[in-house]
Parts: sequence; C-alpha cells; structure tokens
Amino acid sequence: MITIDLANSIFIGCLAIGGILLLVSVLLDDVLGGILDNIGVDIDLGGVSLLPVLLGFVAMFGVGGLFATEGLGMDVGPASLVGGVVGLIGASVVILIFRTLGSAEAPGATGTASLIGETGQVTVGIGPDAYGTVIVNFDGAPMQRRATSDRAIPAGRRVRVVDVVGADLVVEPVVNEPIPTGQTIPQSGSDR
Repeated sequence: MITIDLANSIFIGCLAIGGILLLVSVLLDDVLGGILDNIGVDIDLGGVSLLPVLLGFVAMFGVGGLFATEGLGMDVGPASLVGGVVGLIGASVVILIFRTLGSAEAPGATGTASLIGETGQVTVGIGPDAYGTVIVNFDGAPMQRRATSDRAIPAGRRVRVVDVVGADLVVEPVVNEPIPTGQTIPQSGSDR
C-alpha cells in the first residue's frame, strides 16, 4: 500500500494546482489579465504580470519539495527550503519566458483604446444615451462600431471618440463642424 504523508500531499497539490493554473494563464493571459485589471490588481515583475510568476513559484515549490523528500530523503523543513529555492528559480524562469514571448510579439499591435481622440462619421444617428453607429479609421482601415453619446447626433455628422467601453465607442460631436446639408440636430430630449 502506498502512503503519502501530509508534506508530500502539499507538495503534490502545489505542483498540480500551480502547474495547471500556470498553463491556463499562458493560454488565457488576456482574459486573466483583464480580470485582474478590472479588480485593480496591476503588479508586474520585470515586465511580467504577477499571476504567472506566482504560479511558476508555486508549481516549482511543489517539484522541489517532492524531489527533496522523495529523491534526497530530506525531512519536511529542509525539503521546504529546497522547494522555496527551486520555486524562486521557477519564478525567474517564468519571468524570462514571458519577457522573451513579449518581445517576440508583432510590433504595432493596436488596441481599440487607441481610438480615443480619433474622429469619425456617424452612419446611424445617435440619440441621447442611445446607440447608433460610427465609422472610424482603425489601423488604416475603416471600421464601423456601435456608438453612444450623451446628446443626439444625426447621421453624417463628424464626431470625436472620447472613450471606449468594451467594443462600443463613446463620442461627441466635433465642435464647429458644419451640419451636412438637409439635416438638423434633434433638440434635447427627443430621439431620432
């Protein structure tokens, strides 16, 4: 019968949980990074977010602890120290890998947040706090996006992007832009 003591159970748990979550963080880095950004956690170590570094440490702590208890026959205390050292080495390797992967990304990748300040044209009129559509240039190509504003803006009017919420744009009319011929701006409180 195989028996596993508490220390080895902890080391195995660290290896399994840390390793699986590290793999998930590598595959879903944008999703997990977005979740952490939304809750206000934005710590990075050497240009790498905290989550993969922490998970690398936990997984390698488990590997080092198991190796020390099973391979070297150490007691729990010294095995934990070996696990800690191996964990620090693992965290350093994760930083190195993520930095290398980050530098290999294609330059010029642009997020929709770069649209803030850009001008575009309303294609479907926007009511106060209601959605319409706007065409803006994104990375050199026209892109149509859903847009909203705190005031009514008719189709054809030039607008400036003031915020990006998810995939939607928040716009305002460009000041001193002439209204296209034959169009009027609805009065406050009226919809399209």
